[in-house]
Amino acid sequence: MKRMNNINLMTMIMIMLTVTAGCTANPFTETDSANESSLVYDTTTEWFNDSYEFTNVLRMGHMMQYDTEYQANNSTLTVYLNFSYGFEDRPFEQTGYLNLTLQTTNSSTIYYSQEWSGNEETINETIVVNNTYQDVQLRIRAEGSDGTFNGQQSDYYEINSTFIFTTLQ
Repeated sequence: MKRMNNINLMTMIMIMLTVTAGCTANPFTETDSANESSLVYDTTTEWFNDSYEFTNVLRMGHMMQYDTEYQANNSTLTVYLNFSYGFEDRPFEQTGYLNLTLQTTNSSTIYYSQEWSGNEETINETIVVNNTYQDVQLRIRAEGSDGTFNGQQSDYYEINSTFIFTTLQ
């Protein structure tokens, strides 16, 4: 009889341990992966560089255009423009200029447009475009001439640009 009580007691202890085995974990140290929200970003970088020196005595124009190859889809675009230019004042004609325009490829939206003229200068610009769904282009327009009449340096510009597209996946 005593032996039977010991077996029953052991059986009951085993059943209790089996039932409560899943309840012993610390709820403050476990992580639930279904509730974790990890943001994943896709980042693509493109570079475009251009330079031009006007070597003609007569005023002439120059145009260059860079179209991005990234298929924008609700992206944040950050553009870094680092450039130098120099346009000498001319006594008989208008001073040259450099115009930079950042716009959609179909030209419907202009994000940035600026024009510079005058003596040598170095500029650093940062443009941030949020929620862009279209490809963009950087359009460079410049006019200038050579300064051979007075021995000065020719008009010129030099641009280094970096395009960084960041998309939440």
